[in-house]
Amino acid sequence: MYPIYVKRFSEDELNQLIRFYSTPLGKKLVRELPAITREGIQAGQKLSHSLIPKLKERPQNRFKEEGLDI
Repeated sequence: MYPIYVKRFSEDELNQLIRFYSTPLGKKLVRELPAITREGIQAGQKLSHSLIPKLKERPQNRFKEEGLDI
């Protein structure tokens, strides 16, 4: 993972991250991040599923306006 991080962060920033993740808040973030990520994915899926009918409806309406039968 080091090569990936070193492309995006300076050595000083990496040391700051190490210090942060050693704090109680940093440790809590590590514990909670999987659940936060999971909930974010679920919220995104729920939103996208609610938008799918609307997204399908737009081209269908446009095709009807253009006289195309689908």
